Amino acid sequence: MAKRIIQALSVHRLTTDDIYSKIGVTPDELREELFIYLKTPEEGADFLTDTINVVLNDILITVNRQFISKNQENGQYYLDLKKDIDFDALIEQKGQSLDDDKLDRYYYNILKILTEKSDTTYVSGFNIWEHELLWTAKKMTRKGYLFFCSPNNRSTTQPPRDFYIYFLGPNSNYKIKNCGEDEVYFNLKNTDNDFRTNLKYYASSMELYNDSSSGSKKVYQEKSDGFRRKLTKWLNEHVISYSVTYNNETFNVSDWLKRGYGNTSSFLEIIDSVCSICLNGYFDKKYPHYPVFAEKVTSSTIGQTGQEAINLLCGGLKTKQGRNVLNAFGFLDKTENIDMGNSIYAKYFIDLLEKKGKGQVINRKEIVDEKDSRIETDFHFRLEPEWIAVILTAMAHGGYIIVTTEKGKVDALELTENKKQNIEDLKNFKYFQKPKELPVAELKALFKLLGLPEGVITIDIKDGIKKMVEKTNEVLKEITVAMNKLNNGYHCWGADLLDDVTVKKHMEKLKDFKEFLEKVLNYDTQPKLKNFPFSEKDINDRKKTMEILENLRELESIMNTTLALSSYLQMACEKLHEKSNLKNLFDEEKRKFIQDISSDSKVDIQTKWLPVMKKLKENYIEEYMKLHKLYRLDSIGDHRKGKILNGPLFKELRELSRIDMLDRKVFKEIQDRLIDNLKSCFNITVGNMEKDVICPHCKFNPTGPEVRKVCSLELDECENKLEELYDNWRENLHNNLTDPFVKNSIDLLSREDRKIIEDFINTKKLPQKVDSNFVRIVNEVLKGLEKVIISFDEFKSTISCPVPCTLDDLNKKFERFVQEKVKGKEKGRVRIVIN
Repeated sequence: MAKRIIQALSVHRLTTDDIYSKIGVTPDELREELFIYLKTPEEGADFLTDTINVVLNDILITVNRQFISKNQENGQYYLDLKKDIDFDALIEQKGQSLDDDKLDRYYYNILKILTEKSDTTYVSGFNIWEHELLWTAKKMTRKGYLFFCSPNNRSTTQPPRDFYIYFLGPNSNYKIKNCGEDEVYFNLKNTDNDFRTNLKYYASSMELYNDSSSGSKKVYQEKSDGFRRKLTKWLNEHVISYSVTYNNETFNVSDWLKRGYGNTSSFLEIIDSVCSICLNGYFDKKYPHYPVFAEKVTSSTIGQTGQEAINLLCGGLKTKQGRNVLNAFGFLDKTENIDMGNSIYAKYFIDLLEKKGKGQVINRKEIVDEKDSRIETDFHFRLEPEWIAVILTAMAHGGYIIVTTEKGKVDALELTENKKQNIEDLKNFKYFQKPKELPVAELKALFKLLGLPEGVITIDIKDGIKKMVEKTNEVLKEITVAMNKLNNGYHCWGADLLDDVTVKKHMEKLKDFKEFLEKVLNYDTQPKLKNFPFSEKDINDRKKTMEILENLRELESIMNTTLALSSYLQMACEKLHEKSNLKNLFDEEKRKFIQDISSDSKVDIQTKWLPVMKKLKENYIEEYMKLHKLYRLDSIGDHRKGKILNGPLFKELRELSRIDMLDRKVFKEIQDRLIDNLKSCFNITVGNMEKDVICPHCKFNPTGPEVRKVCSLELDECENKLEELYDNWRENLHNNLTDPFVKNSIDLLSREDRKIIEDFINTKKLPQKVDSNFVRIVNEVLKGLEKVIISFDEFKSTISCPVPCTLDDLNKKFERFVQEKVKGKEKGRVRIVIN
């Protein structure tokens, strides 16, 4: 389409008498004569005309507005053969003559666009603008100045602000010396050829634009726009290459950004982030008591933000931002009720007022620096007037002060009745003073202490007094009950929840509070309340006692909630061995539980401790069931025990134990272990253990003497000892029956009896059936032998040597001991048994 238009204009040029005449064709004529049959996306003459106009404009841009002109009088486009200027060459030529200062000036033009600054500067004739930075630690912006010129011009900026940011030109030779802690320098030195060329052409095209006639201005404008776009793109892409100097430290942008968090989505945000990171510490130092806000506040929003806080204090709309501001100044408690007890800001101004004489006021100029209205702050905290307005309104709301503005007085009652207070009036207050009427602050403190709505006393005094009397009597009854319960003690899980010292302190606090409330009841009319003798401090001193009452209620609830579980766990703990890991866990969790609820009676028992206690119970049941299985015989073990007691080995040993020469003590011990120690129980269930801490069937006690050896191991040991005893007794009998001293006794036996003995002597095997007859025969044969029993302890103590002794000494000592034991007996017939 463009090509056809050029051809049409060329042909038309040849049809004129003078090829330099300003005669051509209009867009409408091109439409009717050249593009009448052209297919377009939309039908209609207007759309086609608009399309032709767009193409004509594109042609002009493409040829740098050379060779084609438009006659403004009739709208005709024609070939202009005298319009043959080489604009690019002129721009390049102009660039050669520009000095560094002029290049830096046009560099600042680009920065002005990137930093979103207007053409109107703060100081006329200087590239200086007001600028705001976010103080990230406080979420509040601070005001300062942004310089696109020499730092020597700092003195021209008044009033002094919080910071000064300087952008040095890429061609500047300025040397940074003694960089102040409120100054940040940006220096662009590492540029490439593209940047330098585009900056030079941008500057020269702008210079030519300013100097050219109207015919060429549009060309230079379009040229400069192109170079400007390239420069802004380059700076956006290379912003991290800026060298930044703060407090005499120089790093590039990326290094500074590593020191903190900032927004890096645009050139301006990156620059602001770096400056905030650099200056945060300085701001902290300059404003050490500045509050921390939950959401960002700027100089343009501080008024509205403060107004929202004031509206909330007046009982108006409760916005999130309003709550955030009150919370930042410490005016809200944990339940988001207004409470200035922990506010350093309210305390400071209250203390100032206390230092004044009775009836004295504090004027605005006493607390606000009014030298320059543009930078007003208070002397102590250096807070803006908007924040002072919020603080004073909160203090008035609490009944601490009365604020006087140009429009009148603002006190607690006024704030309750008039829900609209203008922050502009309040920040320009005249003075404030203590209330002279009812002690609203003290009464509000009392109402808050009693848990009554604080505003009642200012809205309806009679109703407020009635509620105060009712609530006071209610609390007095609760105190009496609490004191009685303290005398009886608060117990849980086998421990006292309150030690004697705490009980004594609680009793003293409750007694004092009881006397205090009994005095409060005397002030039950409005005239009496004007003489209310208690200060806000007197009332607030009783807050701890109200907390004690609340804690005692919570402790009572805890005792009731955990009664069943804590009782079970206490009894279960007594059934655990001292060295048991579970016993240690019980003690540790119990210690934590008592410590937890003793320090914080409002702990969530349902979610925090009941699951722990239930788990301990489950652990105990699991542990008890394991021990029960180890130290009680199940049905299989019980059957095995029966087989041993009723087996032939046990029966033979029982018969052999009647032989006088044999030591039957070992057999008796094994027998007792099998019968008395190894108990059977296989009826226990988890359901049993839910109610009882020990088995209801066998009463197994994990800490009792029965917990010595595992039943299965005990059975094995008893069985092995029975076999060992059988072999020992058989060997003992054989040795005694083959002794020469008993041969005559064997010869005197009947033939049948002698055969039984001789068979045993010859085979070393006891009869197939050891019965009473065999026992009788052996006792009869061995009755000539004399048994001497020596206990092991006696033997050990007799032959022990307190000092090292020789072998001969030990032999002599042993011999004397034995001789003493067998004295008066026939040595050949003596048989010694060491028990």
